[in-house]
Amino acid sequence: MEVVDGQGSPARQSMEVAIGVTHRLIRQLLGDAWRPLPVWFPHGAPANMITYRSIFGPSVEFGHDCSGILLEARDLDAPLPGADAMMAQHVKQRRSM
Repeated sequence: MEVVDGQGSPARQSMEVAIGVTHRLIRQLLGDAWRPLPVWFPHGAPANMITYRSIFGPSVEFGHDCSGILLEARDLDAPLPGADAMMAQHVKQRRSM
């Protein structure tokens, strides 16, 4: 994932917000027990890691070529704990119309 500003430069703060929101969304979908493999950022590690670790957990890595959240393949196949089976059936019926 890459976010650029008006001059085409990567926008670090915007990227960190986007990764944080995505991380939170995945956790809401898969439950609080979900943990990513590492969360990656291209910039160097800050002197104080408290905020990063409180948001992303212990597996935060810096100095990568890109920003991202590495998932297990099973995370992509996991049933959603908050899924509504009746709504899913309704959507399937509407799609086949």
